Amino acid sequence: MHIGSTSDAASQTGLAPARRGLLVSLFASAALFAALLFVPAARQSGIFPYDEFCDYRMFMLPTMESDVPYRPTAAKARDACYPPIAYIAAGALVKDRGQKWSLSCGEKWLFVSIFGMQLFGALLLVHGLPGFGARLAAVLAIIMSPACICTLLRGNPSGWAFAFVCIFLFWYRSESRARRMVAAVSLGMATALKIAPCLFGVLYLSNMMSVPRRIPWLEIVASALSAIFLTFSPFLFFGGFAAVPQWIANASANAEFYSVDNPLWGLAALANHVIDSKEMFLPCIGHFAWATRILAVVLVVLSVFVRSEYGKLLGIGAAMAFLTHHDYGGAYLIPAFVAWMCDSPTANNGVKLLLQAIAWFIILTPLQIPNPFFSGTLNAMLQNEFLFVLLGVSAFSPSLRRPLHDTAI
Repeated sequence: MHIGSTSDAASQTGLAPARRGLLVSLFASAALFAALLFVPAARQSGIFPYDEFCDYRMFMLPTMESDVPYRPTAAKARDACYPPIAYIAAGALVKDRGQKWSLSCGEKWLFVSIFGMQLFGALLLVHGLPGFGARLAAVLAIIMSPACICTLLRGNPSGWAFAFVCIFLFWYRSESRARRMVAAVSLGMATALKIAPCLFGVLYLSNMMSVPRRIPWLEIVASALSAIFLTFSPFLFFGGFAAVPQWIANASANAEFYSVDNPLWGLAALANHVIDSKEMFLPCIGHFAWATRILAVVLVVLSVFVRSEYGKLLGIGAAMAFLTHHDYGGAYLIPAFVAWMCDSPTANNGVKLLLQAIAWFIILTPLQIPNPFFSGTLNAMLQNEFLFVLLGVSAFSPSLRRPLHDTAI
């Protein structure tokens, strides 16, 4: 099943009750979140416990202003880790700095661009849902999800990368060669912005496993070459090619640090909340970080052989979340959510369907659940735990093991 189309059963009967109920619940929770946002006792501000526009102001701007890019003096080297095209694109919109939530003129343009791109990506994803009401509710659920909200409030180019991934998913299996090429280049652009989206290229390999005689060599080459070109050629304008080793070192240090420094996703995050320790940081947290990386690799490999579109996208999306560590990594789970919404009403039933609906609600709702014992909220912990619930339920789902001839191309 294509991400942009529904199954025949779904298109004829509409969404199953559990899926309709999930959309209604997400809409209601978003409305309640908005109503409680300015009530301090409700702790709804816990959805974004960071400094204002933090990624742009604290990490991107110091790198853009540095005399030696990738060796900033006003930020740690590990935080100067974006590929140069991200800095060049941001610099085309903004070079100034506001105060608190009083954004500068350029920051407003950056804010609007991230919001607009995320909205465009959401519209593409929900195109195949049956009925205007379902599509509208799904778009609102996506835009109000913690991942999209935090990307926006951070001023992080991950919002652009997410949109390009959505373009890829919408057209990578189109009947039109031109659209397939646009999809391939879009994946290259997403990769050039954040590197990790290259994992979605595994879908090409999955297609090869399904129909060996239809190997999309042209699209694979176009995607790979565009990713390489868009990643490295901008060094001509930002830092020079001599900065490539330093960029790679910074990116490696960034991944090493944030994989253990209170990550939101993965086994390290799970261990932080489950294992009791007298130490402020678990002494063995590095082992859990490596286990998370291994799990991500396993999920990506398995997604090549999974038959259902939902299973493929869940595996890749979970791997993306595990490897990005931060809240905005959850945006790459959204294509799997839409694929689950598009699934046949009989694809799952009973307890499994209910568990999946609850898990998607926890991952996507902006409504914060106050922590009864400490300050802050429980949402970050629950999001990660319920992602593992989704993976566990899906591992035992018969729909993930459909015969090859049942997979639409």
